[in-house]
Amino acid sequence: IFATLITTALQTKYQKNVTPAKAGIIFSFEPIFAAIFAFFVLGEKITNFGYLGAALIMLGLLISELYENLFLKNAK
Repeated sequence: IFATLITTALQTKYQKNVTPAKAGIIFSFEPIFAAIFAFFVLGEKITNFGYLGAALIMLGLLISELYENLFLKNAK
């Protein structure tokens, strides 16, 4: 409960300082940050599916960020 209260308070305070797109990117990386935290702090093992999931999240974010620059500008 304590961690949720702190992160929610920080999110509420600082989210207004970033664009919605950047906030979306940060939230999309939450599962990756959680897995890294679990690996280092809790000693959890990351499986091949975990690595695949992280790669798919990063690939999706990369495509969504570069889509406009790569595809929409070339179509004009």
